[in-house]
Amino acid sequence: MEGGDYVNPLYHNPNYTENFTPEFRSFIDKHYSHHFEPLEVLGYIYALLYSPNYRKRYEDFLKADYPKILFTNNKDLFRALSLLGIELIGLHVLNKESLNYSFNKLKDANIGESYYKESHDRNPIIKKPSHNEPEQRLYINHSAYFRGVSKEIHDYMIGGYGVLDKYLKSHKNEPCDFDHVSNIIKVIARTIEIQKTLGFLTSDLPHLKGNDSKALMQEILQNPPPPPHLIPIPPLSYRAKPKPSEILTLMPHSSAKKQATTISIAEAEVQPSLYSALPNLALICDRGSKVSPISNVFVTGMLCDLHVNGSGSYAFLLYCLK
Repeated sequence: MEGGDYVNPLYHNPNYTENFTPEFRSFIDKHYSHHFEPLEVLGYIYALLYSPNYRKRYEDFLKADYPKILFTNNKDLFRALSLLGIELIGLHVLNKESLNYSFNKLKDANIGESYYKESHDRNPIIKKPSHNEPEQRLYINHSAYFRGVSKEIHDYMIGGYGVLDKYLKSHKNEPCDFDHVSNIIKVIARTIEIQKTLGFLTSDLPHLKGNDSKALMQEILQNPPPPPHLIPIPPLSYRAKPKPSEILTLMPHSSAKKQATTISIAEAEVQPSLYSALPNLALICDRGSKVSPISNVFVTGMLCDLHVNGSGSYAFLLYCLK
């Protein structure tokens, strides 16, 4: 992210204080007569914003304004959506335990496996990515390819970009990280599967009663995903001002034009490089070209208005992972 961007962590350091307004916390506790953990609340929001029904129904509004979150009165539906959202979060930040859990649920376990057309011609360099739709193959050059890549997977977009196309083109003429690309393909495949489930669970929008999906909800509730391990990102106010000798400047390798980011040596020891932290960001919602941070929350009836600051990238920083 660059320009006038804003990010908000789920927790504040040093005491794991949730980053919700008192008004929002009071609303959730009273609405459900239960104290849901911050990750559970975030999971629900994340799931709703990934619902194809939500995106289609409010498409015009999302183009013009920030998302309004509807909260179901059905506690089981809240829990089921929350668990699916937590699974999506784990997938999108590439958490190892989450990937293992989700990949085992893929309908085709061989999706994303890499192969060479000829055993004697093993070229790992990304040259001219292309998609063979009939064979469901994603080629990175004339020889190496990934199988099981449907048109739906290949064309999947976040933030206005085709995920696979954007990644491969940005790494052109570099050796392919086959495991990483395979993971991306599988993450997209599982995301699509989850979105279809979300479509069924939210088919009665805006009511969200969940009357026609009780069996599915119970199935989800009985098989919860592992929660990603959280490392809250501390706001600058909690950090002691480092000495000049303790400052380290790191440059994201993806673009020399991007602004360098300055962190302390102590932080660098926790996060070995800036780039290692960059994948641990997730998008709360895709509006075609933007995603955005929550800066404040206002609740009126069933609507929760997530206000954001400024323009630029519409992204919501969830947290860093170990």
